Amino acid sequence: MSQWIVDETGLTGNDYYWIEKSRLLDQRGDLYEWPMQVCTKTWVDFRAFCVAFEDALKAHGKRYSKKRLAATLEAAQSRIDECAEYDAVAVEMFPEKAAAALPWWTATEMLQVGDECNRRRALRHADFPISKAA
Repeated sequence: MSQWIVDETGLTGNDYYWIEKSRLLDQRGDLYEWPMQVCTKTWVDFRAFCVAFEDALKAHGKRYSKKRLAATLEAAQSRIDECAEYDAVAVEMFPEKAAAALPWWTATEMLQVGDECNRRRALRHADFPISKAA
């Protein structure tokens, strides 16, 4: 059985997450709301959601922008990647907490992990000057 079902009421995930058909085109800024909303939920198969979301738009006769949908899905994938990086950095910085059955992070630890992620991201995107040999 698929995780996402398109029905007459809208889109349902795992029998308990429901998106009403009248709200399928809700926006968050210039992006569609729902892909951004569900992309970081750990129980969501995001690829399956993307297919079902577009199927729901079509099934309910929604006039949507393919350009906006593509931008939304790209932004959501970037968010997924950021979350995966955050989780990996947290495990690296606090392995004893990550090994716990139910790891609890303090606000200070979460800020430290976020700062480290930002530092690494800045290093990856820095323009390093290339010196020419004399």
